[in-house]
Amino acid sequence: MIPFKAMVVFTFLLAEMMPCLWSLVLTALVILKPSSFTLI
Repeated sequence: MIPFKAMVVFTFLLAEMMPCLWSLVLTALVILKPSSFTLI
């Protein structure tokens, strides 16, 4: 399992290059891992 912080850093790197892709990734996380956001 990838550390959450590593995922965040990787996501921000993608956001700098491809905002559209970042949006798709964020949407996928919301759909697949809703419990992860309830913990934040």
